[in-house]
Amino acid sequence: MAGVTSSFILLIFVWLISCVSLKLKLNKWIYLVDYSTNWDESRRYCQSRYTDLISFLPEDQRALGSLGIFIKAWVGLKRDPAHSRPWSWMETSYNEDGIDIDCEDCAILTTEKVGETCMRTEFCSRRMNFYCSSNNVFHIERVPWEKANDLCQHGNEELSTVNSANIKDFKINGWVGLHRDVDGTWGWTGEPSDSYEWLPEHPPPSSDCGLYDERTDGLLADRCDEAYPFVCYDEPLTTVRENKTWEEALQHCRDLDNNYFKYDLLSSAYDHRYANLHVQQAVTTEVWIGLRFLAGEWKWIDGEEMEYQGLPHCAPQWKHCGTRNKKNNNLELRDCMEKRNFICSKTRIGVATSYYNYTYARA
Repeated sequence: MAGVTSSFILLIFVWLISCVSLKLKLNKWIYLVDYSTNWDESRRYCQSRYTDLISFLPEDQRALGSLGIFIKAWVGLKRDPAHSRPWSWMETSYNEDGIDIDCEDCAILTTEKVGETCMRTEFCSRRMNFYCSSNNVFHIERVPWEKANDLCQHGNEELSTVNSANIKDFKINGWVGLHRDVDGTWGWTGEPSDSYEWLPEHPPPSSDCGLYDERTDGLLADRCDEAYPFVCYDEPLTTVRENKTWEEALQHCRDLDNNYFKYDLLSSAYDHRYANLHVQQAVTTEVWIGLRFLAGEWKWIDGEEMEYQGLPHCAPQWKHCGTRNKKNNNLELRDCMEKRNFICSKTRIGVATSYYNYTYARA
């Protein structure tokens, strides 16, 4: 991506746990890339260098919100009108119904074009006065579009439909019943309209890509071809869906070492809930982890302190290697020559673990 190599990246270390223990390793790195490009290019950049565009958890949003700089930045959220869930995160395990994203999917009647009354798109969460359909009464109560619609329906009405016969009834800016459906088409909540005029450049093309807006600490939508900075994330754990012996798995992980990261089999230093997300991605019931019986004692091969209680002082015959079971998340002891999936972990070289550690790095 042209220009990115000379830009700066804000690197944020973020925990994905609510209770912080200094013994636990970081579960996610977040990179705010201060270079503006479209959504697709942003995602390609993140996937080429890190994991992907970020899919927000509440902890991620709090971390970005604490930066104290005003930004809008692409995140891994996109709308697919053909899908049953119109908005979805790129990381599917984060998806839930009712993602709260603010879109220009509602319309107000506006008189800003001199001498004419036209339609203009607006964010549905904006507070505006509104018109109800019975005699097109103007209500002076500044509320979001959904609330305005509810208030009209409470009186057995709808938000007003604007047409050539009643256009002169509307003198002041306010919500009307025109809105965009999940399939991208515009329609009225009540009766259809035979004629209405949009303000020039409205409605804009469908806004199908998601942004984080630090001013509101929320999510917005915009056209995917607009240019914004973007937020990548990188995870220290990778599930490898290849069946290998314990030694082969360890070698596979360590062969990934580079100038920035050191790799090993998964240790105990990650939050169990977070690690279990990766265990569940395996196609074998158990995955190899970095636990090994060596020189008469159980050890983590990355040097982490052994805190597990209840391990036998003498390993059972041939069962000198550890696994995690994805059915019950228990630690199991197995023959090191068995073959199964495994989890690699990576640690940034020369960077100490800390809670919300901000630093600048060259892209």
